[in-house]
Parts: sequence; C-alpha cells; structure tokens
Amino acid sequence: MSCSAMRRKTSPASAVYVGVGSNKGNRRRNIRRALRLLQGQEGIRLEAVSPFYETRPEGGPAGQRNYWNGAIRIRTALTNSRLLGILKSVEERVGRRSGVRGAAREVDLDILVRGGQVVRKKDLCIPHPRLTRRAFVLQPLADLAPALRHPVTGRTVVEHLQRVTGSKDVKDRRIADFL
Repeated sequence: MSCSAMRRKTSPASAVYVGVGSNKGNRRRNIRRALRLLQGQEGIRLEAVSPFYETRPEGGPAGQRNYWNGAIRIRTALTNSRLLGILKSVEERVGRRSGVRGAAREVDLDILVRGGQVVRKKDLCIPHPRLTRRAFVLQPLADLAPALRHPVTGRTVVEHLQRVTGSKDVKDRRIADFL
C-alpha cells in the first residue's frame, strides 16, 4: 500500500462560530491575546471577528464587572474534541483558572454553532445549549451571520435575537472592533 493510500481521510474544513467573552483584568488585552493565540494554531483559520459589546454578567457571584462579548468565525477540519481542547488551552494561556461556576474570567471561548451539527456529550454541546436565550451571544453572532440557521430550531440567528429579552441592552453598548 502506498503512503498516500495510508493517509487518514481528513474532513473538509467547516465554519465554526465561537463566542468570546472577558470580564476580568484588561478585557481588551485578554481578547486580543486569545485571538492571536487562535490564529497561531495549526488547523484553525480565523475568518471574521464581530464587534464586541459591553454587557452585564448573567448569574455567577455578585459584584462582577461587565463583560465584553463578541463572536468569531473560524474555519477548521479539526474534530470537535480537538477544537475544544485548543479553546480550553487558549483560555488557560490567557489566565483562566478553574473555579466557581459563573465567576469572572479573563477569557471565555465557547463553540456556538458548527454547521448543522448537533452534539450532546458530557463535556460538549453543539449548538451551545443557552445560545437561543442569550442576547449577548446572539447580537455578535447576528453581526457575523444573520441568516445562519440554528440546527435544532431551524430559526435564523436574527429571528432568535428578536425573540430574546435584553437584545436592546446589547445593541446600545457596542464598544470595539478587534483586528
């Protein structure tokens, strides 16, 4: 058997939308560092970055600073498990440590949507299970892909944004574009 016949088949690269947030330390620096680290990863191509919005934290311990929230579109053929591992590694390199659920964090990277995939595992759910209820995620995602359809509901990102409470708060707090 030739070497080329022995190669593993690779999946075609797909668009993956990732939520990005920060509310601890220098939020701008944390987000920029996370994006640079992602750009430097083999097998990941950063294609687009949404505007970022300042939003109040939902849940978690009292007294947290506001978040800066945005979304990115990457293209990758990596498996979901490998991509999740890279995202967690980037979070750690920016300074995130395990702790209280919902606590302030230097950076938070969540896979939101990957094509029409529906994944339900202990450590990974795609699409993100709270995506359709979070204006602070839907608004930046709508900036990147307003016609993107949720693989379970069939509704577009914009349709979900119009239905969720708090969407007006997010729209009025646009703070920065990155890259």
